Amino acid sequence: MLLGVTTDTMTGVFVSSNVCTFWPRFIVQNSYHFDIRILPLVGSRHLVESVLKGIAEGTNSRHDSQFITLKTSESCVIYSFAPVAKFESIHKGDLNDR
Repeated sequence: MLLGVTTDTMTGVFVSSNVCTFWPRFIVQNSYHFDIRILPLVGSRHLVESVLKGIAEGTNSRHDSQFITLKTSESCVIYSFAPVAKFESIHKGDLNDR
């Protein structure tokens, strides 16, 4: 696993301080003998399953441009996850779904 890192200067009473933000990056490698499509999503389990169901049924094309296609033996780093709903991290029960 790789980690992404950013540093920013704080504001207000913390103006002389810096903040470091760390987030996971995942490497995905296609070991199949056919192409695979990857769609990194973030949100509660229920919301992600709802988006995937919509994609499978062809009723949700909102995320089509965010798919990553990997051919056999190709790999990529996943560092950006598409939100499935606004404020998904504060929905009640999200921590239990992870």
